[in-house]
Amino acid sequence: MVFRVIIKILYSILLAIETLIAIKFVLVFIGANSGNVFVSWITMITEPFIMPFNGILGASQVSLSVFTIDLNAFIAMIVYILLALFLIELLKAFTPTTPNNNE
Repeated sequence: MVFRVIIKILYSILLAIETLIAIKFVLVFIGANSGNVFVSWITMITEPFIMPFNGILGASQVSLSVFTIDLNAFIAMIVYILLALFLIELLKAFTPTTPNNNE
Protein backbone atom coordinates (compact mmCIF):
# COMPACT_ATOMS: atom_id res chain seq x y z
CA MET A 1 0.00 0.00 0.00
CA VAL A 2 2.79 2.44 0.88
CA PHE A 3 4.59 1.58 -2.36
CA ARG A 4 1.48 2.47 -4.39
CA VAL A 5 1.33 5.87 -2.71
CA ILE A 6 5.04 6.46 -3.39
CA ILE A 7 4.57 5.44 -7.03
CA LYS A 8 1.63 7.84 -7.41
CA ILE A 9 3.68 10.63 -5.83
CA LEU A 10 6.57 9.93 -8.25
CA TYR A 11 4.17 10.02 -11.20
CA SER A 12 2.73 13.33 -9.95
CA ILE A 13 6.18 14.88 -9.51
CA LEU A 14 7.24 13.66 -12.95
CA LEU A 15 4.09 15.07 -14.50
CA ALA A 16 4.62 18.47 -12.87
CA ILE A 17 8.29 18.71 -13.88
CA GLU A 18 7.67 17.45 -17.42
CA THR A 19 4.75 19.84 -17.91
CA LEU A 20 6.78 22.86 -16.82
CA ILE A 21 9.78 21.89 -18.97
CA ALA A 22 7.49 21.18 -21.94
CA ILE A 23 5.90 24.62 -21.57
CA LYS A 24 9.38 26.20 -21.55
CA PHE A 25 10.37 24.11 -24.57
CA VAL A 26 7.31 25.32 -26.51
CA LEU A 27 7.82 28.94 -25.44
CA VAL A 28 11.43 28.87 -26.66
CA PHE A 29 10.36 27.03 -29.82
CA ILE A 30 7.86 29.71 -30.81
CA GLY A 31 10.18 32.54 -29.79
CA ALA A 32 8.10 33.89 -26.91
CA ASN A 33 9.12 37.26 -25.47
CA SER A 34 11.52 36.53 -22.59
CA GLY A 35 10.53 39.86 -21.02
CA ASN A 36 6.97 38.60 -20.47
CA VAL A 37 6.12 37.84 -16.83
CA PHE A 38 4.77 34.34 -17.54
CA VAL A 39 7.70 33.40 -19.78
CA SER A 40 10.25 34.63 -17.25
CA TRP A 41 8.40 32.79 -14.43
CA ILE A 42 8.45 29.51 -16.38
CA THR A 43 12.14 30.02 -17.14
CA MET A 44 12.91 30.71 -13.47
CA ILE A 45 10.94 27.66 -12.26
CA THR A 46 12.43 25.24 -14.79
CA GLU A 47 16.04 26.44 -14.63
CA PRO A 48 17.03 24.25 -11.63
CA PHE A 49 15.73 21.18 -13.48
CA ILE A 50 17.44 22.03 -16.78
CA MET A 51 20.73 23.37 -15.36
CA PRO A 52 22.37 19.94 -14.81
CA PHE A 53 22.14 19.32 -18.56
CA ASN A 54 23.69 22.61 -19.69
CA GLY A 55 26.80 22.05 -21.74
CA ILE A 56 26.16 18.39 -22.63
CA LEU A 57 25.98 19.42 -26.26
CA GLY A 58 28.09 22.17 -27.76
CA ALA A 59 25.07 24.31 -28.56
CA SER A 60 22.22 24.74 -26.12
CA GLN A 61 19.80 25.81 -28.85
CA VAL A 62 19.34 25.06 -32.51
CA SER A 63 17.59 27.59 -34.74
CA LEU A 64 15.44 26.37 -37.59
CA SER A 65 14.33 29.34 -39.63
CA VAL A 66 11.91 31.11 -37.27
CA PHE A 67 11.80 28.35 -34.64
CA THR A 68 14.35 27.52 -31.94
CA ILE A 69 14.82 24.15 -30.26
CA ASP A 70 16.10 24.22 -26.68
CA LEU A 71 18.30 21.11 -26.61
CA ASN A 72 18.95 21.30 -22.85
CA ALA A 73 15.21 21.26 -22.10
CA PHE A 74 14.71 18.38 -24.53
CA ILE A 75 17.48 16.34 -22.92
CA ALA A 76 16.13 17.15 -19.45
CA MET A 77 12.66 15.88 -20.38
CA ILE A 78 14.08 12.60 -21.67
CA VAL A 79 16.34 12.05 -18.65
CA TYR A 80 13.61 12.82 -16.12
CA ILE A 81 11.19 10.43 -17.82
CA LEU A 82 13.78 7.65 -17.86
CA LEU A 83 14.83 8.31 -14.27
CA ALA A 84 11.25 8.33 -12.98
CA LEU A 85 10.33 5.17 -14.90
CA PHE A 86 13.43 3.46 -13.54
CA LEU A 87 12.57 4.42 -9.95
CA ILE A 88 8.95 3.37 -10.37
CA GLU A 89 9.92 -0.02 -11.81
CA LEU A 90 12.44 -0.46 -9.02
CA LEU A 91 9.74 0.24 -6.44
CA LYS A 92 7.39 -2.18 -8.18
CA ALA A 93 10.07 -4.86 -8.09
CA PHE A 94 10.38 -4.53 -4.32
CA THR A 95 6.66 -4.19 -3.65
CA PRO A 96 5.55 -7.08 -1.48
CA THR A 97 2.85 -9.13 -3.14
CA THR A 98 -0.06 -10.66 -1.33
CA PRO A 99 -2.64 -13.11 -2.70
CA ASN A 100 -5.03 -10.18 -3.29
CA ASN A 101 -2.29 -7.92 -4.75
CA ASN A 102 -0.83 -9.47 -7.91
CA GLU A 103 0.86 -6.41 -9.41
